[in-house]
Amino acid sequence: MIGADSINLASAQAESGSLGKGILGALVGSLISAVPWAIVGYMGYFASIFGLVTGLLTKKFYELFHGRKGKGKVAVIVICALIGVAVGCFGADAIALGVEISRGTYTEITMGQIPAFILWSLIYVPEYRAEAIRSLCYGVGFALIGMFDVLRGIKQENEEPTATDLD
Repeated sequence: MIGADSINLASAQAESGSLGKGILGALVGSLISAVPWAIVGYMGYFASIFGLVTGLLTKKFYELFHGRKGKGKVAVIVICALIGVAVGCFGADAIALGVEISRGTYTEITMGQIPAFILWSLIYVPEYRAEAIRSLCYGVGFALIGMFDVLRGIKQENEEPTATDLD
C-alpha cells in the first residue's frame, strides 16, 4: 500500500518541472514534426498520421525538456502542435515556391523573399488566402484527430489517484 508521504513526494516531483522549458521543448518537437508535414503537403497529400506524429513529438519534447506536469501541459501541447501544423502547411507552400523559383518560373522573387511573399499573398490574394485557410483547417482537423489519444493519455496522467487506486 502506498502511503500519503510517497504520494505527496511524487506530486511535488511532478510539479517541479519548468513550464518555460516545457514550452521550448514542445515548440522544438512541433517544429521537427512540421518538416515531414511540409514535405508530404508539398507532394499534395494530407496524411492524418502526421497529426499523431505532431502530438507525440510535441508531448515527448515537452517531457524531455522537463516541462511541468499538470493541466497547463495540455494547453501547451495543443498550442505548440497547432503552431507546428501551421509551419508545416506554410512550409509546403514555401517548398513549392522554392521549386518554382529554382526552375525559373518566378524570376521576380528570390528564395530569401519566400516568407514575405507568402505573407503578402495571404493579405492581398484572396484565392491564396482561401486555399491556405482550407489547408490549415484540414491540418488542424487531422492534428486534433491524431492527437486525441495523446491528449487522453495526458488527462489520465493528471488525474489524482483515489483511495481505490491505491489498494
